[in-house]
Amino acid sequence: MSIYSKNNTPPGFYVYAYMRDDGTPYYIGKGSGSRAWSKSDRTVFSKKDFSNILILESNLTDVGALAIERRLIRWYGRLDNRTGILRNKTDGGDGNAGWLMPEETKQKISKSKQGQLKGCKLSQDRIKQRSGINHWNYGNTTPSDVSKKISEGVKRRNKERTLAVKEYVLLDTYTNETIKFTARTFDEKISPLGISSSGLFWAVRYNLNRLYKNRFTLV
Repeated sequence: MSIYSKNNTPPGFYVYAYMRDDGTPYYIGKGSGSRAWSKSDRTVFSKKDFSNILILESNLTDVGALAIERRLIRWYGRLDNRTGILRNKTDGGDGNAGWLMPEETKQKISKSKQGQLKGCKLSQDRIKQRSGINHWNYGNTTPSDVSKKISEGVKRRNKERTLAVKEYVLLDTYTNETIKFTARTFDEKISPLGISSSGLFWAVRYNLNRLYKNRFTLV
């Protein structure tokens, strides 16, 4: 049995599933290449390590893959229309068949079209709808686990910003003089010597004994 990955994709078109820990699928999809591992242009995702991606059928034609996708979505059913367990929003087949517009979305669209005045100015009713208890998101709170992740992410980024900036040492082989510098002080200390950052770092990237302009190197 072949083991597929983002770098070893299934041949032809294929049908895939994102699996829950209990062994049931929560999403059925169809694609080719690295589609199953892609994070763009989708609302349902696999695990970060892609460990729950299961290739159900491969080496299919486009039409064959679409047919199997539709059949499996119909078999397992969708959560949004209360027919099953999948988080798919359509019946499959590369179309929007079966897509249900959420009632909340309908209300937002309706409200956005109400009270608009000539010149795109907002009426007083529209302004009220955007604030306070009339706001569509009023009363909603961020789940504690999400808040914790956001907090940890902010703390981690703040810590990274306080880390010491890497320091380099430039050696002038003609004079044996050294100059200490960082990425922030390069323009001030090194550029006046006629040295470009890209040229210097490319010259010594693979061999620290290679000289830039037959004279400078990093130590």
